[in-house]
Amino acid sequence: MTTIIRLAGRDDLDAVVGIEQAAFGSAAWTRRSVEEELAGQGDTRMVVVAEHARATNEREDGDTAPSTVAGSPTVPRGVAGYAAGSYVGDIADVQRIAVLPACRRTGVGTRLLREVVAEARRRGCDRVLLEVGADNPAALALYVADGFEIIDRRPRYYPGTRDALVMQRRLHERRMGDE
Repeated sequence: MTTIIRLAGRDDLDAVVGIEQAAFGSAAWTRRSVEEELAGQGDTRMVVVAEHARATNEREDGDTAPSTVAGSPTVPRGVAGYAAGSYVGDIADVQRIAVLPACRRTGVGTRLLREVVAEARRRGCDRVLLEVGADNPAALALYVADGFEIIDRRPRYYPGTRDALVMQRRLHERRMGDE
């Protein structure tokens, strides 16, 4: 399966809202919030989507069998995840990374994160910040593997009593996979 990373547009609104709801449930951004995020791209913000463009089992005539990633359940074609980044001065902030449950552990989250980091480099940022639930080991592993370090803890940051960990990645050194 070929996955491309591209800038999100207004035509992606329904897909991004669906991914938000699937990934975050009651903590999902509202449709209006997603719409504003997509409309506000430019000098300080960027939203990208990961799209499964063509299944490896798609025949030349366009007929398809269900698309799958080795050893995982059926993975849908179309928008599989998205990321939103904010860029102000020398600091970038990962606002959101969300991937459809059926597309997790396929590299989509890593590719989205790396695109936000690459854009931070292109914009001359010195570091990238993010917040992640202290109770989210999969996301923590993703960020640590990409060079992020925990720099602070925010008690009860998320609804209920969930703590957030503030993580940072300095950009003065290049890592494998960076553009």
